[in-house]
Amino acid sequence: MNISETMKMTGNRNRMSELQNAGFGYSAIAGVFQDNGIELSPETVKDMLNSELTKKALSKAAVKELINAGEELDYSLGALPVL
Repeated sequence: MNISETMKMTGNRNRMSELQNAGFGYSAIAGVFQDNGIELSPETVKDMLNSELTKKALSKAAVKELINAGEELDYSLGALPVL
């Protein structure tokens, strides 16, 4: 994701949060976005508003360590090294 896409994602996430704080439900929030040409389902809205991704950031160091350790592993089947 580039900077422009990241800013749009963050802005849209903030709009969802504002609507939720104003009492809108997931379906109503999805409808507002749909009315403005952004296709979202109520499930997507729910996932974005309740995402674990907003609670804690995965460190760059952890990802780098996995990538470096995985140079000789095939992750296509979901195998992860134990660190």
